[in-house]
Amino acid sequence: SAKKKKGRKGRKTQKMRVQEIPARVLILRKEMKLAASKLEFESAAELRDEIRSLEARLLSEGHQVG
Repeated sequence: SAKKKKGRKGRKTQKMRVQEIPARVLILRKEMKLAASKLEFESAAELRDEIRSLEARLLSEGHQVG
């Protein structure tokens, strides 16, 4: 089921407007920290990967990250 969740999120973030990405990254970081605190490391890693993907998209479109 984790893969299904990741797939849905991935499709959603691909269609996301660039202006929406920074807010989404903040939400994902909070979710990642929460998952890690619950020892759900696989979920935390998937969230980390999604964050990296969004940040890479920002960079590829000429925006700053961080």
